[in-house]
Amino acid sequence: MLKVFIMEDNLQQLNNLQAVVKTILLKLQVTDSLVLPFSSTTSLNKALPEPSADNVFILDLQINHNKRAGLQLSQLIRQRDPEASIIFITVHDELLYTT
Repeated sequence: MLKVFIMEDNLQQLNNLQAVVKTILLKLQVTDSLVLPFSSTTSLNKALPEPSADNVFILDLQINHNKRAGLQLSQLIRQRDPEASIIFITVHDELLYTT
């Protein structure tokens, strides 16, 4: 089962992302999937799944005014789930080249 974890602290953007992901999965006819929204790093951290190549994490880079929170969270995810896919999102142009 494909599991998509979305981490976005802005609830409106979280709802929009969730709707976009569900639309994409529907268009791709991915029926065995689960989309899980999170608005805090703590809640996502508690819900980290068993490692799997079927895990996809969509992370906002800036969370609660911390411009590196998404990157820090991705490092934790990568340690626990080396095969997962991680996608970063941001509305801040200055963060596009963050490494």
